[in-house]
Amino acid sequence: MQQTWRAVALVMALAWSGSAAAQQGPVERIIEQLGSFTALPESSVCESVVDITTERQLIRLHTELLLTSLACSEAYGYDEGELFALYRQFTADHAREIIHAQTRIEAEFGGGVDGMTQFDAFRTAQANDEAEMLNNMGAGSYCAMRHARFDSLTGPDAVSFEGYAEALAMRARSAAPRC
Repeated sequence: MQQTWRAVALVMALAWSGSAAAQQGPVERIIEQLGSFTALPESSVCESVVDITTERQLIRLHTELLLTSLACSEAYGYDEGELFALYRQFTADHAREIIHAQTRIEAEFGGGVDGMTQFDAFRTAQANDEAEMLNNMGAGSYCAMRHARFDSLTGPDAVSFEGYAEALAMRARSAAPRC
């Protein structure tokens, strides 16, 4: 429970679309290769198909990267803090996409102070879901599951963050149960 609140606090402290081609692009190939590792955590809120947007997947990925950076340094062979430094650099490099996604989601929630408040609750729920998955699986299994995704987004041959999020959104929409 304490880890969950720490993760939520960090997410809140740090929280600041291409088209689908007929042929598979590099992001789609990576997602297909990762198979079950691209499973999205079950949310505590039922999302309708229209709610599974690229922007929401982008924020979800950013949240996953945060928890991975905090929990997996040792598993990935990094000294303490190095993986988090990669996450921070990733956040700085992709600030424009992250802020754009946040702004779009806030607008979906009605904008203004209410939209920001609802976005904060949305992001907190995602962080809690991810932290719960980490706690339930244990760090070893969680880190093994997230390793390929973390590397594909932060490594030297990183794929498009927004393209990756869009591919996940398309996949999630096609598999989403109707609410």
